[in-house]
Amino acid sequence: MAGARRVKNVNVWDNAKKRYVSLNPRGRYRVVGNDYTLLKHGDGHVFADAKIINKNVCVYLQALETYVRKNLKGVVGEQYAKPQGRIRLR
Repeated sequence: MAGARRVKNVNVWDNAKKRYVSLNPRGRYRVVGNDYTLLKHGDGHVFADAKIINKNVCVYLQALETYVRKNLKGVVGEQYAKPQGRIRLR
């Protein structure tokens, strides 16, 4: 990649270590995304050369709805009422 990076200080979950570790820019990762990012190469073509394992992707609204329905049992609780500090923009 040429030029300055837009995203910095990225951590990924390491299942073996059971904790977050720094992303290796040369590492290989499996990612989950939506049709815009993965199939239409939106937001800078970050995944243009990636191997798509499953083209059965969804749009943002579908992903959010499924998460709320399946993981939160249809209730968005107080844990989401305030910012959690996991994503920081400068």
